[in-house]
Amino acid sequence: MESEKGIIAVHVTSRHVNLVPVLLGAAQHFHAKSQVTLSHGEGVIFDSLWFLMSKSPDSLNIPGLEPISIQYVHEVGPRLWTDDRSDVFRLIY
Repeated sequence: MESEKGIIAVHVTSRHVNLVPVLLGAAQHFHAKSQVTLSHGEGVIFDSLWFLMSKSPDSLNIPGLEPISIQYVHEVGPRLWTDDRSDVFRLIY
């Protein structure tokens, strides 16, 4: 039996490439719920941006990891990457 309570977490912190549209495309394709969240670093550890997705919306309710809204200079809609279609140049800041 397939479990739908798991979470896929992808570290997307970057000053140069915005991978969020690709992950949004994957989440939509697999009918998963998703959110972008920020984990706060301390001392010499920097803040980290994470993309979380799960088939179970309740699995994304993690105390301390609330969803955030992110704004980019060049908004790009969800894009599903496949073996036949991918374009990293549209994701560069």
